[in-house]
Amino acid sequence: MTLPNRSRSQEQRSAVARLTPRSIFSYWRLTWRRLTAVFGPPLLVLIVGIVARQGTSKITESRADGRRSRAVTDAALQLVSYLTDAETAQRGFLLTGNEEYLGPYLRAADSVPVGTARLRSATDTGGVSMSTKRDVDSLVHYSDLKMAEIAESLRLRRTAGASAALAHVKTNKGLDYMREARLFANGVRDQESVRLATRSADLTRYTNEVMLIVIFGTGAAFLIALMVNVLLARDAAVQTRLAAERDEAVGALLESNEETVSARDAESLSNALLRDSEAKLVLSMEAGGLGSWEWDIKHDLVRWSPQTERMHGLPEGTFSGSREEFASYIHPDDRERVTSEIARTLAERRSTYYIKYRFLRTDGAVRWLEGFARMRVGQNGEPVSFLGVSHDVTQREELLEGEQQARRDAEAANAAKAIFLTTMSHELRTPLNAVSGYVDLLEMGVRGPVTDQQREDLRRIRRASQHLLSLINDILNYARLEAGRVELHLSEITLVDALSEMEALIAPQLRAKEVAYEYRPCARNVRVHADREKLDQILLNLVGNAVKFTDRDGRITLSCEIDGDNARVIVEDTGRGIPRGKLESIFDPFVQVDRHLTPERHQGVGLGLAISRDLARAMHGDISVQSDAGQGATFVLTLPRYVPDSPSVRRQGEVERV
Repeated sequence: MTLPNRSRSQEQRSAVARLTPRSIFSYWRLTWRRLTAVFGPPLLVLIVGIVARQGTSKITESRADGRRSRAVTDAALQLVSYLTDAETAQRGFLLTGNEEYLGPYLRAADSVPVGTARLRSATDTGGVSMSTKRDVDSLVHYSDLKMAEIAESLRLRRTAGASAALAHVKTNKGLDYMREARLFANGVRDQESVRLATRSADLTRYTNEVMLIVIFGTGAAFLIALMVNVLLARDAAVQTRLAAERDEAVGALLESNEETVSARDAESLSNALLRDSEAKLVLSMEAGGLGSWEWDIKHDLVRWSPQTERMHGLPEGTFSGSREEFASYIHPDDRERVTSEIARTLAERRSTYYIKYRFLRTDGAVRWLEGFARMRVGQNGEPVSFLGVSHDVTQREELLEGEQQARRDAEAANAAKAIFLTTMSHELRTPLNAVSGYVDLLEMGVRGPVTDQQREDLRRIRRASQHLLSLINDILNYARLEAGRVELHLSEITLVDALSEMEALIAPQLRAKEVAYEYRPCARNVRVHADREKLDQILLNLVGNAVKFTDRDGRITLSCEIDGDNARVIVEDTGRGIPRGKLESIFDPFVQVDRHLTPERHQGVGLGLAISRDLARAMHGDISVQSDAGQGATFVLTLPRYVPDSPSVRRQGEVERV
């Protein structure tokens, strides 16, 4: 089929017709992309900055609140220490009448007002709960009463003699005042410990949130830079096509006298459109903080846009374009790396080039720059030039470094805390062991006969020292867990053997409280993969807690069952139970539910359940609880069953560090 010949005038009119509004204004098809390039980067930087600032403020607030909590706790405990010193001096003076014994009392009399003022100051800084303030007010009140009671006993000893002073002491007012002061000081310590633990968790969470925001902002900024580079390439293609259409239309108009639109008008319109397109592209790049550049490889000439020159602190048009001047703005420590990366890109003929380095402004400031470029090649495949964009990312890098430093500080503080707890626990155990040893010697009559009343006093001293040693051991075990210095000797354990020994270990407590105990064994072939010593520690803690919080004539049940690949040990009691809202918090360190309802001899530091659950999880198990106030509690210890052929089971006796 032969196409009909077209006249020259028809071809000319066709060429002019192709210069339609659609081709002239084709750049409007990219309007939404241009708007994203213009307003996206500033909006993203603003959002990231606001959120990061909020996160940093929260971190600062958490640290300040932690320092305040420690100040309140230290001041409360120091005030009780002053009262204890004064009480010790009181006993010595009343028994001997020697004024030299009053040295600690006189120092305490001077220190108590100072300690009271310090405690008041610590609670007046804001952020202190009403319950803490009430405990502080009560502590100060009973401290004043205690000091007044001591002063009155000293006055009676001087004026009326030892009998009158001892009669005053036997009213037990001083004992009651001291007990109340310790009670409220412990309440302040416990409340502030909970707040400190909560703030520590908040600090970790805020740090992680800010890190995620910074990472997201970095990725988004990189994507926007990539999108702007793509827009630059597409607009260059549009400009090339429009220029070709313009040239064709101008040629047709010059050859035809019949056309109504002059070639000059068409060229002016096309040039105006090109200038408008270029201006919009420059505007979008400047709004995004992007500077463009081009490296002519053949002539070894670098061209910078005005925005890139301003980024380096140069007036517009003053950059010479030489490779030497470009290299002079690169930080000396990064210069070799940038040069090597450029050489590698050329050698490997990579189509894209990405680099991040520090550069020096003309005013001496050191900034961070992120660059992205595409390689253009000639017809023979040889590199011709690089066309790219650069972005100042100093603020992002500084924010990222700040958050990383905050994380390092938090980790260092946590490590220091673990070391402190371990050191103090060891230092306190030595004198406590000495106290227990001397009590044994006194009971044996080494220093002479011991009366029944003295023997009872010695038993009280032993119970108190053993209770304190147990608390210190809990703290030491928790510090070891946090420091990762606990070794697990995992092996095959028959569950019935471990559970059957519990009754003998807690029999004295059961008899003392008249609590019934029932053990429901499972089959002897139920074996678990665990550390026997750590398993006994967890079971003794769970059963001991059941005895502690179950009233007289209550009941405790210990049983076990199989649940798929796991074995479950169940400890049930008919005690006072745990409110639903506090079921999760009981596993947090230093947390005790309804401490005021627990006798002082049964009070600990709130680490037993936290240590037990950490040990259970280290052995690939867990501890859960079901309870409600007044309905008893059910604790369930889950451990993996021993399966010899399982790849997850370690060899017999193999040590695992957690």
